[in-house]
Amino acid sequence: NIACGNWGAEDGWTFIEINDEKGQELIDGAKKAGILETKNPAQGAIDGREKVEGIMIKMAKKVQDATYPTVSEMDEWSRCISCYACRDVCPICWCFENCELNKPYFKDEQNIPPTPIAFQGVRLSHMSFSCV
Repeated sequence: NIACGNWGAEDGWTFIEINDEKGQELIDGAKKAGILETKNPAQGAIDGREKVEGIMIKMAKKVQDATYPTVSEMDEWSRCISCYACRDVCPICWCFENCELNKPYFKDEQNIPPTPIAFQGVRLSHMSFSCV
């Protein structure tokens, strides 16, 4: 909807980037309610913001290249048969009865249990910072 930040903004102001109609509605409503004052940024601020954004995107791409699995590593996940054995023996996983992977939105008639990428993605998001 909107993105906010201080880089590229003048002192005492926050840069707000409106990304869709809902974002525009939020900003217009806040202005109408008197809780938000806006002004157009100077061209130098916009240029500075674009420069910093470019640098941040390059840095993120480097981290992504080093962190995210390659296509061949993703192929390894396709070998998963979704038997839940890894979940069942994991000393960190304790929510068997309310397991996110048992929720209806992860299951359909073709994919019971979830697809390997969904299964492993959920496991990573829940366990990666706690893994022993």
